[in-house]
Amino acid sequence: MKTRAGIFLIVLLTPWMYSLVNAQCKLEKDGSCPPTSMRMCTDPNAKPECNCDIDCPQKKKCCRDICVNICKDPVKPGYCPVPSTMCSADVPEPTCQSDYDCGGEMKCCTPFCRQECTKPVN
Repeated sequence: MKTRAGIFLIVLLTPWMYSLVNAQCKLEKDGSCPPTSMRMCTDPNAKPECNCDIDCPQKKKCCRDICVNICKDPVKPGYCPVPSTMCSADVPEPTCQSDYDCGGEMKCCTPFCRQECTKPVN
């Protein structure tokens, strides 16, 4: 009898739990995920860092990265300008790592020979 009650409870609560998780995942943060890397998945058993944006701190979004979901800085709207020069072997240190290191609408791009905050092209 206890087994039946347990099974009944699981059957009754499963849709409710699923809808609760789904409702949390619908709360998306601003921005979009950066493009997924084209590298091969080396650890198909890796544990995901997140399932939804709400699982990630601050402005970060839950994005697909090769094998699993991880928290990443979103990209701002617009596109980086096409690089306009060839670079030498001595590439200067970047001034940014992601769009959110840059103020306002600026994006972290490589317009010349290093990553730097740049006005986007729409």
